[in-house]
Amino acid sequence: MDRSSGRVNIASNGEDGMSHTFSVIGLNHGHINGQVQGLLKTGDWSIKHVYAAEPDLLEAFTTKFTDVTVAESEAQVLEDDSELIASASINADRGPLAVRALEAGKHFFVDKPCVTTLKDLEVIKAAVEATGKKWFAFFGEMVLSAEVEWVREELRKGNLGEPVHFMGLGPHSLRIDSRPDWMFNGRQYGGILNDIASHQMAQFCYWMDQTPIPQFSRVGNLYHPERPEFQDFGDASFGGSKGATGYLRVDWFTPAGLPSWGDIKQQLITTEAYIEHRKNLDIGDAPDYKAKLIVTRSDKETEVVDLRGQKAPFFERLTKDVEDGTETAIPFELGYTASKAIVEVQQQAITLEGIKKP
Repeated sequence: MDRSSGRVNIASNGEDGMSHTFSVIGLNHGHINGQVQGLLKTGDWSIKHVYAAEPDLLEAFTTKFTDVTVAESEAQVLEDDSELIASASINADRGPLAVRALEAGKHFFVDKPCVTTLKDLEVIKAAVEATGKKWFAFFGEMVLSAEVEWVREELRKGNLGEPVHFMGLGPHSLRIDSRPDWMFNGRQYGGILNDIASHQMAQFCYWMDQTPIPQFSRVGNLYHPERPEFQDFGDASFGGSKGATGYLRVDWFTPAGLPSWGDIKQQLITTEAYIEHRKNLDIGDAPDYKAKLIVTRSDKETEVVDLRGQKAPFFERLTKDVEDGTETAIPFELGYTASKAIVEVQQQAITLEGIKKP
């Protein structure tokens, strides 16, 4: 990588010892850059084609990833010899695209939210079963986090007791003038809970090892009437199939003064411990605002588990899953269960009235 220019130069078509190739369809969310960089940095993948309908997005992508070839059509990508398609297309397009990719014999690596309808999700499940190909859901806030994985492993070992309650908070900064129009189209982006809170729902599934049972949810456009189909607030309460409880809240109200796009937090109560993951920053720790994983146990004093600079080996695991047919990066059932639950809470949500401006 040329760090001075920000460009990523990786040899294509299996050169330099790389054994896998992938292509890209859909550049509508910036998460695609992290998906592509993660694959390339393993040293096991090279990029072949990219296709997108938007010339400006293609120009930005090919400036960054200089070894990719622009395809003339989606069909050209689906017919090439790459093994995997990575995508961060418009939310509503991700489900149908997944099916086309799977049926073309490709593994599919999709940014969250993976779908916007339950029908699309069921068609994906059928396609995975019929083709034997992998469908990898990219819940980046979860799968890349060493802290999230540390907690999961401690739970698995029985060191934290039994899960009781999970709370996930996902505030975001809006920067409304910089957002594309599709993010304000209800059908295309699928609602705030499905769009943002899929991270939190997936983490409930991962930590609690339970299927979410939706109970009560709310959404609303509280303060942006100029974008009538937009939702700037949402929350949901749900139970778990083994008796735990969960709550999540997401919004687009992060103030500009915060030194991050969002003060993301997860809190976990167990029978033996209390854990708080201040994921992006600790707002009370100026001037560094360092992220923290804070753990208090019944038999130990509070400790800060310092895993800064570490990441979970998601992309290495994804590579092995492609090679060995395993499910170590993110099991299909986890992605399916989290996606199903978050679409359900979105669909069942009551709509709040907006704040009355003076």
